[in-house]
Amino acid sequence: MGSALNGMASVTNLMALDAAIKNASDKSALQDSHNKLVALLGAKVKATEALISLQQAYCDHVEIGDSAANSDLGNFNKKLERYQHALGKH
Repeated sequence: MGSALNGMASVTNLMALDAAIKNASDKSALQDSHNKLVALLGAKVKATEALISLQQAYCDHVEIGDSAANSDLGNFNKKLERYQHALGKH
């Protein structure tokens, strides 16, 4: 799983649950947890989209040309891409 998933507990847990569901005889309880984590990941996508919007406005109107603010914006966008990619698999 490595550092690419650092700070992405719901993605890590989804990966573990997917593996467990494949091998479980009673999948219902695991599937319920899986559904809850997918919902959590969806909420993270929406929250990150809102954060990006706020950070973009901050970069455009408050800290124009600030490399740290722009770096934060880039990091938020990368995080959103990872969340969306993981959500697309489920």
